[in-house]
This record gives sequence, structure tokens and C-alpha cells, in this order.
Amino acid sequence: MTFWVASPGTFANRAAKRVAWEAYIAQVSLRWSMWDILGRTRQRPAGTVHEMWEEDYPLPRVPFGGGCEKRKLLVEEFRGDCLIEPEFGYLINGHTVPQRALPRSDLSRSGVTMPFFSGVPSLSGYARARFGRAPVRREKAVISLRGLFEFNYYHALLEILAKLPILDRHVSPSTPVVISPALAQQPFFQTLKALPNLRERNWIVQDDFYIAADQIWVCAIIRAARPTLQGLLGLLGDPPTASGNERRIFLTRDRSRGRCLLNFDTLQPILQAHGFEIVDTEQMPVLEQMKLFADSRVVAGIHGAGLTNLLFRAGHAANLLEIYPPHDADPSFYLLSKDLGFGWNHIIGQSPTSKQRHANFQLDPHGLSKQLDQLEATG
Repeated sequence: MTFWVASPGTFANRAAKRVAWEAYIAQVSLRWSMWDILGRTRQRPAGTVHEMWEEDYPLPRVPFGGGCEKRKLLVEEFRGDCLIEPEFGYLINGHTVPQRALPRSDLSRSGVTMPFFSGVPSLSGYARARFGRAPVRREKAVISLRGLFEFNYYHALLEILAKLPILDRHVSPSTPVVISPALAQQPFFQTLKALPNLRERNWIVQDDFYIAADQIWVCAIIRAARPTLQGLLGLLGDPPTASGNERRIFLTRDRSRGRCLLNFDTLQPILQAHGFEIVDTEQMPVLEQMKLFADSRVVAGIHGAGLTNLLFRAGHAANLLEIYPPHDADPSFYLLSKDLGFGWNHIIGQSPTSKQRHANFQLDPHGLSKQLDQLEATG
């Protein structure tokens, strides 16, 4: 019999051994359907796929990208004795964890968490909930917007809130919507939640309690594409009206957040000579960010969640020069730019302080100047 993780006995560290045992037990349980031992019925509820699409889109040819990646949309309704567990937001349906309902995460590359994407669901916590030893909130039907990186602006908009317009085609907008405290506490979400299309929603902030429902609706998005972007813009209301100023902005990052330019003092005169305003959206209210990007014809900036605001330039021409750190060339904003009809180019940094994704790095001033000159030439 082959298991997905190493035997816990191979770990010397006590904490690592405990995590390994949890992963080992949970994975064996899922493989052999031992979740059924905890159930009150042997009937396994059915899941019904209501909508699905897949398309191939080219990715940028950069050292850490290239090739093609499938972008997927899946809407699914689970009926019967269903639970949403609080730690990761897993849907437990008939004492199994449906693979298609799992949140997507970069942690899927880890040997321990690979089958679970975000982590290991607690078998003991599930047992306590089933036997009335853990708090359970009961609803007739819910929409689950639980996912990974819910606190992050990019993921919250394009991989979480973007699900609502899709789900609204299948379920009443009055259906309670389950979100995490990590998302609910974000200032940008509190602002967006007050918008006309969101303020009347019945939000359930799932803290430390399980949610049981006869119907649980989930939507999985990998790499939001044009149909989901259009729905998201409709959900948030029409994009701010561009003033016609055609601003040129450079999106920077504070050094304390990582992934910043160590030689920015050298680069700043080059940017100013090309007419760029230097901005940092970290402390900027979300409605101001929307207006800023609606007015920005040319955007240059370090890869990061602030570039999500390109969405609010929809319907107008724009160009993006994306600055990649040496160890990370994620295609998210390339795809966003192409879906919005924007021009896109990139430049890769050098001399990072470490091999971590958020390591600070430098940028060649000559290379930046050359790229900005090309932007001038292309308009």
C-alpha cells in the first residue's frame, strides 16, 4: 500500500512528527473512506456539476514561466449531510473531502500537504463536530467563498469575490455567503462590502465553528479570465470614470514588506524623467486606488497585489511594465493585462538578498531606461 506522505517515524522533531501523524491519519482516512465510521448514515450525498469550462492561454516567455496553463472554472452544488470546517474552509461531503472543492494553494507542492492543497483537515475536530462536541451552525443552504490567501487583495478580488456573479446564475443572491475572518477584517473588503451590490448580502464570518447545510455551493477559479472579470466589474459597479488625465504611475513597495527595489534612489530620477508619479497603494483607501488606476494610461511596477487595480482601467487603453523579482515570475498580471486588452512587457530584477519569493532585489537602471523608452515609442 502506497501512502502520500513519509512515515511519521522518519521525523525526529516532535512538532514535525505531530504534523506528520495528522497528515498520515487524515490521508489514510480519505484513501479508505474511514470518514464513514464517524457518520450517522451510510448514504453518500451527491454532488452536481452545474457549470465548467477550461481554456488554454499563452503565458509570458520568461525564465520562470512559458508554455501554457489551463484556466478552469467549476461550479458545484453539494447536497445532503455537508459540513464546512473552519480552519481551511474544506467542504466535507458524506465524510469525504471532494478534491474539486479544495482551495487552491502554492502549498500543493509540499509533500505533506500535496493532496490537501492548503493543509490537513482535522479528523478529530470533524469527529467532535459530528458528535456535538464542537460548535456547529446549521443553515438550509450556503455559498462558500472560503479559499487561500483571503487577506490578499488580488486573491480576494479575482479568486473569491469574482465567484459571486457566477454563483448568482445558479442560486439566489439571498443565500448566506460564508467567508473567513481573514477576509472580513480587511479594510478593503469592509469598503467593498458597503457597495450597492454587496451591502444586502447575508455574510457569515466563519470563525471557530463548523457550518452544516443541506446545500453547499462552491465555485473554483484558477486564473480568472475575461468572463469572470466582466462579472466582477458588474458586481462592484461600473469602474470609476477616467478623467482623461492619462497619468503615468510607478507602483513601489515599502522595504518592510519585502520584494522592494534596493537601489530605488538610483532609479527614481529615471522614472521622474519619463513623467512617472511614484505611488504606494498599501495605505491608500481602495476607492482611491480604483480612481487612480482608472486615470492611469501607463503603469510600471513591482509584481504585487497593487497591480490588481488594473481591472479598473477596463474599457480604456493602457500599458503595463511589470518588474519581476529574480525568483518569481507569476503570470497573473500578464493574463489580466491580456484579458483587458492592455499592452504588457516585463523586466527581471537581479542581486536578490535571498532566494525567497519576497526577497528584496535590485534593478538595472539602464535596462529600466530602455524599457521606458520603448513605452514612449509605443504610446
